[in-house]
Parts: sequence; C-alpha cells; structure tokens
Amino acid sequence: MMPAGMNPWLTVWTQPRMTIRAIIHTNPKFGFWILSGLFAIAIAFQLANFYSWGLNPSFLAIFIPILLLSPILGAIWLSIDAWILRTIGWFLGGRASQWNVRSALAWSKLPYIISSIMWVVLTTSYQDTAFIQLATGASAVFIDLIFLIVFLWSMTLLTQAICEVQSFSLPKALLNVVLNLLISFSLIVLSAFIARYLYIM
Repeated sequence: MMPAGMNPWLTVWTQPRMTIRAIIHTNPKFGFWILSGLFAIAIAFQLANFYSWGLNPSFLAIFIPILLLSPILGAIWLSIDAWILRTIGWFLGGRASQWNVRSALAWSKLPYIISSIMWVVLTTSYQDTAFIQLATGASAVFIDLIFLIVFLWSMTLLTQAICEVQSFSLPKALLNVVLNLLISFSLIVLSAFIARYLYIM
C-alpha cells in the first residue's frame, strides 16, 4: 500500500527515487501495463510520422491495430529492455530483481505522455499531413525538440530509479543507463531497417 498522500503518477516527476522505493516495496507491477501502453502509443505516433505512413491508403488499417495492441507491444519492448538493463547492472554489481528493474524502466517512460499529447494536437490540427514526415505545417524543429526533452527527462528519471533499485551511486547508475541505451539503440536501428525493408516490400 502506498504511503498516505502519495500519488506516484505525480511524485515520480520530481521525486523519482522516493516514488520508485514506495512502488517496489508495495507492488512492483503497479502501473506497468498502463505505462507500457502510453510509451508504445507515443513511439507509434513517432514512427508513423518518420515512415510517412500517412501516404499509405491503408494507413488506418496498419495504425489502429498498433494502437489497440500498444499495451502488449509496449510490455514486450520494456521487458526486453529491462532484461538488457538488468544484465548490464549485474556485471556492475547490481542485484535488483527483474521486476524491480522493469518497474524502474516503466515509470521512467511516463514523460512520453507529453509526446502523445503533442501528436494528438498535431493530428487534430493537421489531419492530412501529421503522419507525413516534414509535411505538417508545424515546425519539424518543434517536434524534434519536444521528443528530445521527453527523451532526456525519461533518461534522468531512469538514472535516478536505477540508483534506487540497484543501490548504485549516480555515476554507476548513469553508466548502466548509457550502456543499456547504446545496446538498445543498436537493436532498435537494426529492427527499424528490417521493418522499413519489409514495409517497402
């Protein structure tokens, strides 16, 4: 049970270590599916724009199932990423459980709700071009800036959360996060190239 007066959906933004501590001591699975879905939806919007899915007549037939399956897709993504993060942490001396690391990773993705809100606004304002790369009337620089802010905020929350669950110092937690980012990014780039190839085919 959460401490009286604590709302993790609010406190994690400014007090991530205290929030994660309370979550893993009560229920590490708390909020995981919601956060997985929010994260997957934000990434789906970003990919739809990057790959200009709006040019495809069957765009909705592709995009709607992705949105509906977002909790499952997000959970798979976060579970794999958490496994990589925990494995790296193990070599650095961390002994946190898989669910504690997964919880820390999931809650660090909450800032992506900002990205989702941005895409909802853009979709409402630019229905025909929101998912065509660089075609929307909104500045591409603004879109990239929002995504960068969300990404950096998420990485900051994750570093603090890893400090807590692994009992790491800040430098060691940062090393854990950076190494995980490099490995995960390499896998994402590889997957993106394969997906783009299959999409074109």
